Amino acid sequence: MAVSVVGFDVGCMNSYVAVAKGGGIETITNEYSDRQTPTCIAFAGRRRLIGTSAKLQHATNISNTFVNFLPLLGKRFADPSVVRERHLLPYRVTESSDGRVSLMVNFNESDYAFSPEQLLAMQLSKLRSITETALSSKVVDVVINVPTYYTDTERRAVLDASRICGLNCVKLVNDLTAVGTAYGLYKTDLPAAEQAPRIVAFVSVGYTSTQVGICAFNSGKMKVLATACDPHLGGRDFDRIIFHKLAEEFEAKYKAKVSGNPKATVRLLQECEKVKKTMSANSQELPVNIECLMNDRDLAGRMKRADFEEWSSELLCRFSELLQRCLSLTNLKPGDLHSVELVGGSSRIPALKSIVADVFKQEGRTTLNADEAVARGCALQAAICSPAFKVRDFSVTEVCPFTIALHWDREDSGDQGAQVATENENEVTVGSKETSVVVFPALHPIPSSRRLFFNRRGPFTMEARYANPEELPNQNLILGQFRICDVPQKSNELSKIRVKVRINPHGIFAISQAEVAEEYEKEVEVEVPEEKENPVPTPTNGKPMDVETPGNGDVAMETPVANATNEVQEPNAAPESVKKPVPKKTTVKKKVVKYKELPVEASIMQYSTKQLNEFCETEGKLSEQDELEHRRAHAKNAVEEYVYEMRSKLQEILKPFATPTECEDLSRALEDTEDWLYGDGEDLHRQAYVDRLNQMKTLGDPIEMRELEQRTRSDAVQSFQQSVVHIRKVLDSVASGEEKYNHLTAEQLGQLRSELTRYESWLHEQLRIQNARPLTEDPSLKTADILKQQQSMESVCHPIINTPKPAPTPPPQPTENAGVNHSNENNVSATEKGNKKDGQAKTPEKSDQMDVD
Repeated sequence: MAVSVVGFDVGCMNSYVAVAKGGGIETITNEYSDRQTPTCIAFAGRRRLIGTSAKLQHATNISNTFVNFLPLLGKRFADPSVVRERHLLPYRVTESSDGRVSLMVNFNESDYAFSPEQLLAMQLSKLRSITETALSSKVVDVVINVPTYYTDTERRAVLDASRICGLNCVKLVNDLTAVGTAYGLYKTDLPAAEQAPRIVAFVSVGYTSTQVGICAFNSGKMKVLATACDPHLGGRDFDRIIFHKLAEEFEAKYKAKVSGNPKATVRLLQECEKVKKTMSANSQELPVNIECLMNDRDLAGRMKRADFEEWSSELLCRFSELLQRCLSLTNLKPGDLHSVELVGGSSRIPALKSIVADVFKQEGRTTLNADEAVARGCALQAAICSPAFKVRDFSVTEVCPFTIALHWDREDSGDQGAQVATENENEVTVGSKETSVVVFPALHPIPSSRRLFFNRRGPFTMEARYANPEELPNQNLILGQFRICDVPQKSNELSKIRVKVRINPHGIFAISQAEVAEEYEKEVEVEVPEEKENPVPTPTNGKPMDVETPGNGDVAMETPVANATNEVQEPNAAPESVKKPVPKKTTVKKKVVKYKELPVEASIMQYSTKQLNEFCETEGKLSEQDELEHRRAHAKNAVEEYVYEMRSKLQEILKPFATPTECEDLSRALEDTEDWLYGDGEDLHRQAYVDRLNQMKTLGDPIEMRELEQRTRSDAVQSFQQSVVHIRKVLDSVASGEEKYNHLTAEQLGQLRSELTRYESWLHEQLRIQNARPLTEDPSLKTADILKQQQSMESVCHPIINTPKPAPTPPPQPTENAGVNHSNENNVSATEKGNKKDGQAKTPEKSDQMDVD
């Protein structure tokens, strides 16, 4: 990530981009100068619209505009959560051939089926384009947010989407972790590592879900203690409460069902969102009005905040239970919390703020940017991962949101179960009757790895599941199946298999390695114990005899004497020929255990490489078509712009420069082109518009050229005359005898006068000819000609004017006779000075040989 440090917050309703720039974090604006980009993709004719442009035409192109598609990521069509979402979506949702979700759209006069992953890839491509425009550099590496409650398959789906659009997702960051990073990294008053941590609760209420987390902060580190989420409790649920009330009133009054009309439903939902935001800031009764909502009938009503809170009592109870559940997971009391931070657009609802204060016994704070906190946290995580960006030391410990267990088939022929080991824990033996084990309990720190040991007779399959279905936001319990292949099949004994399971930094589970223990005999050399050759003699009474030991002056071992020229052997030293005996070695056979890696075949709910390549190819074609369509639209707009602009100019500034015939021909061409644009030329290729524009310019360019020459000629003449005045001033200065130019020769001055006269005459003659021509004719004297002649005149005259003056003559040198009388004196002085310079009187040199006694 040496080029850019970027974080993407892709929400269900809006997306944000934050980058590390200028020593801080900055939120990027899109082409509409807006910091938020709607998560919306639309297809209109041959155009694909993403972001704000797609949102603006939503009400007029409902069936081909995709919104709220993120809850469909990584799920099967039969999933209950998908069934719930399908009733809320105005576009067609079908089942694909592999049982997943497909979204149908009419694009370029054909029906297309896109997966939710492809739509997310389109949104990511748009965010990348916005970022590259702002940074003027290529963006490849990014950090992308995911909701904390995302399961394994949903996280894999986000990674697939990033691969489809050509992005390298460095890390998937949970929303609450990103918010905690944005909070903790800039705090300078956090307690030291050895002190009690600061406990902070984060409450994020988004458009579709609510997430609550409690984190512990110390200086330079953050640890997630607990999380609790409700993926079906968000701002849109409160919008639906208002929608149902207003729709019931409209139906009772006009006998028309709003929910059966997609266009009326979208318009009413948009108005409900505005009313909700207005009620959050005002407690007074507010009017609600929509003109021609349905069947030319207007909707008119009034609403108060108190009524809204009463209608939302069920949602408010669920919100309160969610806060209490998160607090109970940590075994903390409300008084243990330092503060509560509120983020998310819907956290501004007053009723939710009141519940936060009741549960946590303190008011929720808004020190973080409620809309941009997640994006800023992702950018900080990207900076932490980037080697090119220096960030204050800050470690983050995340947790696994759900309990993960492994299941396998038990062999009847002596399978002894499994052993589970971690790096910091002892092995835990699972009984032989057990066929499953919990490898990662809920709230277990991640990333993390564990090893399992099996005794198997052949290949076997392991299945990873979520152990507690009540914890999950959907019914997809299976993470994947993993088959351990090539296990040796022995008839008399079992093979010992070592399996490594891991949850990586993305929060994704995988069996990263499987090995089989192979035991074989290996020949190794070992030393033979040495026998004692001279045992200590023992007297007859059995006591050991006294043995004389070396004294202080004796030498007990061979010691070399440093810097000695002749070796002198001490009397008591051992002779040199006597050396330490070499130990005897022998070869023995020893059992050695070596682990051999086994292949693991994973069957997970993730697109294969072939499918991803097909999606990438489709995205590439769509991007290429977008570029062609953009160029086509630009060419068409250029034709339309030329028609309206030239029509206005022809009646004003261009009128004096066009003959009646030219004016009539150009006006007719403009009118014909306008009719063609809204007729046969409504939808043509780019080249057709380019040719049409060139045809009109053939008539209009000569007229525009005359007006342009007339407008710019006076400035060029003025510039030419200023150069003439400058040269004439130089000639006048020479005539007045100024010293500045008295070095110029008569030949140079003559050349100046000649050139000046020639160029002045040329300008006067050309101006006379041009002034005699009418404005409706092409000019004989063009601005470019004047500027060219001015440059030619200056290239000849300026070198003469800037000729440097010659160097002054040096003063005459003194003659030789002038210094005769003082020559002897000077010689004496020079000699004395030389002696003084060399030193005092010379002393006799000493002999190189020294006296030796």
